[in-house]
Order: sequence, then C-alpha cells, then structure tokens
Amino acid sequence: MKRVAVAVAGLAGLVLMVVVAGCGAGQNTQTDSIMPSVNGALGQVGPIMIRDAQFAVPSKGVFPAGANAALRLTIVNTSATIADELTEVTSTIADDAEITGDHSLPPQRALLVDGGGGAISSPSSSVTITITATRSTSTSTARPTSSSAPAPAPVEIGKATIVLKGLNAALYSGKTYPVTFVFRNAGSVTIQLPIANPPSARPEPSGESHG
Repeated sequence: MKRVAVAVAGLAGLVLMVVVAGCGAGQNTQTDSIMPSVNGALGQVGPIMIRDAQFAVPSKGVFPAGANAALRLTIVNTSATIADELTEVTSTIADDAEITGDHSLPPQRALLVDGGGGAISSPSSSVTITITATRSTSTSTARPTSSSAPAPAPVEIGKATIVLKGLNAALYSGKTYPVTFVFRNAGSVTIQLPIANPPSARPEPSGESHG
C-alpha cells in the first residue's frame, strides 16, 4: 500500500491535509506531474488543487479508439472563504466528457473522482481530510493547561465521476494525455494524465526445484 500526503498551509491559521490511499508500488513524488507513475499527475489553478490524476485501469490494458475512459483524481478547494465548482472537463483525445455526481467545491472541501464510470480492475482510492488549527507562536506567561487540543474539524468530501467519451485514438500505458479541468471561479488547468498501473500481484512460485 502507498500513502501520499499533501499539506497545504497559509489558510488563515489552518492546515489542510489530503491523504490519498491506493494500491501500487513505487516511490512517492509531488513534483512529477507529467510522467507516468503510480501516483498520477498533479495540477493547480488558484486555490484549486488536483492530485493523483490519472485514467482508470483499462480492462484489457488499453483503451481502444471509440471507447470511453474514466478518470481517477482528487480535487481540493484550499480557499477558506471562496466557493468554486467544476463546470467542464475537455480533452483533445475525446469527443466529449461527462461529469456526474457532485460538482460543487465549497471552501475547504474535497471532491473525490472515483473512476466508477469506466472499466476499472483496481480498488477505488480513499481520501481522508482533516483540518487542524496551528499553534500560536506568541509568548505568554500563563501556565499551560492540561486540556487537550481541540479535535480536528471534519471536512466534507463530495463524490463524482468523470468519463471521457468517444476516444479518437487508442490510449496506451506509458504515455500521458492532456485533460483540461474548468472551474467557475479559479479558471482552467490542463494536465497530462497517465494511465493507472494495474494492481498485478507477483506470480507465485511454481514449487519446482532447480539444481
């Protein structure tokens, strides 16, 4: 199992932590936004952050031309005050894109795109988000109290499905393909998305003795 943690500071004394969990192997990175990897691609426009963006695992290792392809990613609105909304998804490799489920991104809310609309053989990712107040750095002569820190405030997580329809060419693992995400207030961002790696298990030993 792998775990990718993203800490977003500077939100009026709040820290927003996004943890995306999924299956796979490989080294975690937050700077590799276009190379094919287990973690997917990263992107940001204004306070909107996109993490672990990738195509779902195709059932036969390739998305053929004319087929549909579902996406898997997490979108986080890191703004403490400004709401937003995912209004459109486009790509030069598909005739159309369909967004179903939740589109809204209120302040400090996450949107999980689980890839449920396409052929997926890997488990869906899970997202855990907490908001924790940062400690003050000012000095004080008051004695420390024995009370514990307040519990992190819960953050709402919406769920949506994004499917690119009518691929104009076959999509192969090892390559990346452009997808544009459009938000009502933040604007648009284009990200090169890889195809997710299948959760293949290592073959079991045959039990035959050699030597």
